[in-house]
This record gives sequence, C-alpha cells and structure tokens, in this order.
Amino acid sequence: MKKCFSYFSFSIILSLLFVSNLSGQEQTPRCGTTIEDQAILGERLRYNRAHPSPELRTGGAIYIPMIFHLVGKKDGSGRFDRLDKVLDAICKLNHDYGPQGMVFYLEGVTESIKELNHTASWDNPKGQFSGIKLTNTAHNSSNGYAVNIFVVNDIKDGNNPGEILGFYSPQGDYVVMKSKEIKSPSSTFAHELGHFFSLMHPFYGWEGRSYNYNSPTPTSIFYAGRQILVEYVSRTKKQGNNKLCEVAADQLCDTEANYKLGFGYSGCDWTGKAKDPDNEMLHPQERNFMAYFLNCNNYSFTDEQGAAMQRDYNSNQRAFLRQHTVPNLGEPGETTPTFPENNQTLDYYDVVTLDWTDAPEATHYLVERATRSAFSTGYTSFIVDKSEITMTDLAKRKTYYWKVTPLNDTHLCGSATKTQKFKTGSKMYTATKDLNGVQDWYIVQGNDSDHPTHIILNTTQSWKGQVKLLSPAGIVLSTQNVEIAQGRHILPIKTNLAQGLYLVSLKGENGGIDTKKLLISN
Repeated sequence: MKKCFSYFSFSIILSLLFVSNLSGQEQTPRCGTTIEDQAILGERLRYNRAHPSPELRTGGAIYIPMIFHLVGKKDGSGRFDRLDKVLDAICKLNHDYGPQGMVFYLEGVTESIKELNHTASWDNPKGQFSGIKLTNTAHNSSNGYAVNIFVVNDIKDGNNPGEILGFYSPQGDYVVMKSKEIKSPSSTFAHELGHFFSLMHPFYGWEGRSYNYNSPTPTSIFYAGRQILVEYVSRTKKQGNNKLCEVAADQLCDTEANYKLGFGYSGCDWTGKAKDPDNEMLHPQERNFMAYFLNCNNYSFTDEQGAAMQRDYNSNQRAFLRQHTVPNLGEPGETTPTFPENNQTLDYYDVVTLDWTDAPEATHYLVERATRSAFSTGYTSFIVDKSEITMTDLAKRKTYYWKVTPLNDTHLCGSATKTQKFKTGSKMYTATKDLNGVQDWYIVQGNDSDHPTHIILNTTQSWKGQVKLLSPAGIVLSTQNVEIAQGRHILPIKTNLAQGLYLVSLKGENGGIDTKKLLISN
C-alpha cells in the first residue's frame, strides 16, 4: 500500500510540474503529432536510410495524389465549405514543396474533395472513436491511394493544454488540419505533411517541457520509458560509432539543435541565450518548416529533410502513392462568361443558369459568387465539371457578382475571369418558356427499379433538346440528349438518388428552358 501511495504521489508531482511548465504558454498554437507518434517516424526514417529504394528520384517531379475530407457534424452542419481556400492551400503546399520536386494534386478534382459527417471527428479527432472512424475512412478502397486530409473544426487533446493546429497519425496514416489553417494557408500544412513523410521535430524530446535557462541542459530526456538523446551544437560529436546528430532529436545533421525554442517566442530571429550540455550557444533554424517559430517568411526544408522525405515516398510503405499514371499536366486556357451578360437585369430569380465558354485543358471550373464585388459578403463557391451551373437559391431583385477559374488535376490556382455582375428580377421561372413543340410535361416519381422515376413528355411536333438532372446547387448530375417524334414519350431519369431536392430541366434546341423540382423522400 505504501508503494502504491508513493508512486501515486510521484505521478501527481510530475503532472503538476508538466502543467506548471506549460501554463504560461497554453494559448501558443502547436502541432499535435506526439512524442509517441514521432518515435514511430524515427523508426521509419532509420529504416528508410538503411534500406534505400532503388527507385530514388534522380530528376523530374514527384506527383502525389491527395483526398480532402471536409468534416461536419452528424447533421452536416459546421462543415468547412470554402472550396476556393482548399485549392489555395494545395497551391501554397506546392509552392512550399517545390524545391523538393513534390507536386500535390487532386485526381478528378471533385472526386478528391469529399464530405464526412461525424460529430466526434468534427471537434475531437484525437478521440478513440474518432480515430477509428478516420482510419477506416482513410483506408476505404476509394481513398486508399492518396494522402488523406481531414479538415475539422477543432482539435482537442485532453492530456495537454493549448491550441492544436494539425497533426499526423502514423497509426491511421492520415493528416488532420484545423479549418482555420486551410482558410488562411500557413506553414502548418507543410509541417504536417513533413510528418507524413517521416520527418520529426528538430526539438524531438522537448515537446512536453520547456528549456530552463537556470538549470544545466540535460544530455537526455526520459519520457514514457524511453531515453531521448539531447542534440548538441557540434555536428561532429560522437555517440558510440555514430555522429550524435544522426541519433539525437530528429536524427538529421543539417537541422541545428533546437530545444523547442520557437514555442511562444515572439519573432523570427532568435536572440536567446540557450546552451547545449557543452555550454555552446544554440543557433536554431527559425525558418525551418518543422520548427515552431510562427509567422515567418521563407520557410524551407534542409537537404537532409528533403532526402528523408523522398526516401519515404519511395519506400514500400508509400507504394500506394506511386500506382498512378502522371495526371493531366496541361495548363488550362482562358474562358469567357456568356450568360448573364455583364450588368444584365433578369426577369426571374428562382432558376438562373450561369454559362461560360469551354477552356482548353480544363476538366473543372471553380465558380465564385457573392453579393459584393470584393467577394466579401454572401460568398459561396462551387466546383463543376461543365461550363455552366444553375443557381436556385438567389433572392429577388438582388445584385450578384461572379467569376470562373478553369481547373484540372494539377492546375488549381489559375487566373479567374473578370468579375461579372447581374441583377435578378421578381418573377419565378416555373411556366413553360417557349418550348416550341412541347404541349406539356411532368415528372412521375417511381420507387424501385421496375418503376423508376421518369418524365412524361407530350409533343405537338418532332422535338430535339436536352433533359438535365441537377442538384439544388445547380451542379449537373446527368445530361440526356433527346430527339423524338410527335406524340407521348416516357424518358427515364437517373436512378439511385439520395434523399433530397433535385431539379429537372428541359432545354429545347431552338431555345426555351423549363425547370421543375423533384423531391426524393425515400
């Protein structure tokens, strides 16, 4: 009993020391990749260094597919919906990794931006049930070929105080990012992808403590049953048969010794007086992506960090990233908005189709819409795979601004068109509009494969046009070209629709459009 009491008391003392150590820095943002996680990364780094793949890159770019999972609550609310910011974050990532020859891309663009409704993961992705959910999602057959990124509202860690901006889970092999780090792209994204490719913090071992200027610097740090060697300033100091810098901290010799000196430090030029166990002054690399100096310019990776990431990419563990052909590399050309015309005032408001010309090499388009020309108010964005989108959520007699950016898998930050402006009217676009040859048409909703949902179309003469099925946001789900004779016709509609509201639109070859709503309730 006495032994248990002593151990319990010792644990309380350690806990109090730990909390006291961090209490002054609780609000300092940090990475949530733990010491335990990095111990796994250290094993990977050492293995990759001892067993280099014969496929090591000798030149040219490395293309890395990504999948984004925008996480919402169970009911779908709270989800990060700024698709433009997701694209911007990838473009900044490619800028940051450019010197390494690593290019991140979205295969199929919209196919690589998914939604996940899971309340626990939305604000507590480090929880046990969240970890199971995210791991299963990341290893689903449709997701298991790419780097999986989960964008969440918040990241809590009940064991440690402070704000967590992101983390990498080596157990689940996925990255989690707080949405604000995607909304305003920062160095955090590049930092967490560095962990994905086996990099550790240059201050590894110091995550749970702060450097004490009033005490001698220890030669090692004991944590969770393991002894972590403290790095020295000297790059030639030995530990057995190895250079100490090859086995201490992040196990790389061209990242300078750093005892988590950037954590809570104001500024990007270190002026402190920290010393190693040999009493040598430290000179940490403030602008290294894997350090903790925040809000600096011109972050970079060292040569050894770059080599370690490339070895990890070429390892057997990362074979799934190399099983794809080189994506579309052609740079998209320009597009021109065609409807509505700039400054046009429309008669109607409830169904408005924005149209633009096809852009060479573009497979998708980012459409941005707002109620202010600065795109600061009433903003929303869509990614579509056709050169049009139908809006059904516009207000009466309201001015809107919009622009379009052509995209493809590897080009996600091209030039947008000039901003266009239009004003809606007060009429609803519900009656048949000049569909010459169409007497009437209506939707018959079916409930099984033998009686699918279909259109009854009565024509007074031969008719040629299109039938489109659209989501409520106006994204075209299917297009059916129709050429029929006079009479009564049955036209099937895409089956297996999820519960919700849809639009069915008829468009005649000689003009005229009519749109009706379709509600799928089961």
